[in-house]
Amino acid sequence: MDKEPRRPRIAFAESGDRRIVAAVEALRDDPELEPLLVGPQGSRSLQSVRTIEPRGAPLEQAAELLWTKRRARGMTRTEALETARDPLVFANLLVAAGRADGSVAGAATTTADVIRAGLLAVGVRPGVSRVSGAFVMEFPGGRSPLLFADGAVIPRPS
Repeated sequence: MDKEPRRPRIAFAESGDRRIVAAVEALRDDPELEPLLVGPQGSRSLQSVRTIEPRGAPLEQAAELLWTKRRARGMTRTEALETARDPLVFANLLVAAGRADGSVAGAATTTADVIRAGLLAVGVRPGVSRVSGAFVMEFPGGRSPLLFADGAVIPRPS
């Protein structure tokens, strides 16, 4: 008998933002993905959602991965441990470690901080020299969603 494929896990790093909590609640039973909340679980309605806090063994494992990736650039183990405590960095380290398939952030955090965390924890594919951000806005009533590319990162795109 074929084993049912695992739903992609998406880490949501901004657990203190009510919009993120609402999104995770809405996605809890989604057959297409499994939301993973990074940070303290503050809502009773989220008890069935996987939650991981950047502390204890998960934090130590994430910090070790970060240190391994960044030690050649001078990062110490102590700096890696402190940096990995940041939920944005921690969520991206989950992606880098294969414990999550992607991360969502930017509701309560600047684009610069989101991209910085991604570059620090995951990095870019060899040969890639530019990164940027984008987001999709959906509207009620069946109106087509809109994609917004972030010109703040590359102010003069080619």
